[in-house]
Amino acid sequence: MTAAIKLPPFSLLAKQPKIPHVAHTVAQNDVANEHGTPITFIVSRSRNGRSWWIRAAREGMRMSNTLHTTVEAKGQAWIAAVKAGTVSVARETSLSCDMTVSCKAPVTHIDNKGYVYCTSHGKHRALSVPCRAMRPGEVTKIILGETIKY
Repeated sequence: MTAAIKLPPFSLLAKQPKIPHVAHTVAQNDVANEHGTPITFIVSRSRNGRSWWIRAAREGMRMSNTLHTTVEAKGQAWIAAVKAGTVSVARETSLSCDMTVSCKAPVTHIDNKGYVYCTSHGKHRALSVPCRAMRPGEVTKIILGETIKY
């Protein structure tokens, strides 16, 4: 049983490692996403066998950030996951304050029911419902679709 791998969604702000033109494709597989659209996952290996890259594309358009490693075990895990079809791209969600529809401020607080708020609305909400400021990594986890503890 191969471990499932979730690639981060594509971001224009993230620096992408450059894959040399002499890199060989060692694994490639089309895996359908939750909507049935095929996404092509590709693992490439450098000519000297010391570096691996993994990336995802849909109809030639980049779907994920390209990941790079020089650890052979990680490269082999990527190859196994792509061949088994247990690889996917994380869905990026946008967060907005749950207090009002028109609030465009970034979220910084969460209440005990899982609703998220901006700083001003979070402080106001804390007067009536248990509400706390989120740690920096928690906002990233929520955007990637992971859960956090209150």
